[in-house]
Amino acid sequence: MNTKQIEYVLAIAEEHNVSKAADRLYISQSALSQSLINLEKELGTPLFVRDQREMSLTAAGRLYVDAGREILRIKTQTYQSIKDLSRISYKIGISSTEGMYRFLRVIDAFRAMHPNVELYAADGDVKKLLKGLRLEEFLAIIIAIDTTDSIDLPHEVLSTEEIMLVLPAFRFSETDALDCRSLRKERMILSTQGTTMRGITDRLFQEVGISPNIISETNNTTALLQMVGSGMGIGFLPGGLCIPREDVVYASVLPRKYRYQAILYNYDSLNDYLLDLIELLKDKG
Repeated sequence: MNTKQIEYVLAIAEEHNVSKAADRLYISQSALSQSLINLEKELGTPLFVRDQREMSLTAAGRLYVDAGREILRIKTQTYQSIKDLSRISYKIGISSTEGMYRFLRVIDAFRAMHPNVELYAADGDVKKLLKGLRLEEFLAIIIAIDTTDSIDLPHEVLSTEEIMLVLPAFRFSETDALDCRSLRKERMILSTQGTTMRGITDRLFQEVGISPNIISETNNTTALLQMVGSGMGIGFLPGGLCIPREDVVYASVLPRKYRYQAILYNYDSLNDYLLDLIELLKDKG
């Protein structure tokens, strides 16, 4: 849709001067003047009253300018509607705070690579996301898991995080590692049932043969750190969420345990968009 002639007339009308309008349009003054003369000949009437100081619109000119602005508005709206038709939307399922942080860190870079592709993040627990992926509700899911051995879907491991003890600083000094058996009398602040973190700690306690004294359950990292820092108990966090604080210290737990951030997808859904997203997620670990 060629609207240059309309844009030329609007520029002259707004600048009240052919020379200034030509500068604004990055064309020569003579080319702009000739374009206006040709248009006025075609219409059979002048669009501007010319004097030495400025150019003002005639009645015909005002009609042309009003119509021209409406045409440009319709052009912009039409082009945007056509562009929207070409946009592609995908949903990405995410099960953990670390997974969401990772996704948000790369979304701008992904949009720069694929401006017509929109990715939407939806959180949920691992079981719900796995079901949704199998039903093709998601392009892919980013989940926190304690092992990749049981995954029967194509996947990429994005990161490996050691599970760390969170200890009150006024009771514990910096240490490399503590045997879980030495903590059997400690009060525990654990993640809620059904989460990957809770599954990891429950299996750890079962492995070493202790029954934890659970005083609180929370998935809120800030709340856990505050409770541990105040001396209410001890907790566990994946290494990626161990924020430096004066009131807590972090230590490895023996036997060592790990959590993996992985992106899972269906074979049929693997496309260039997903491949680029995976590379960005891995690079931003």
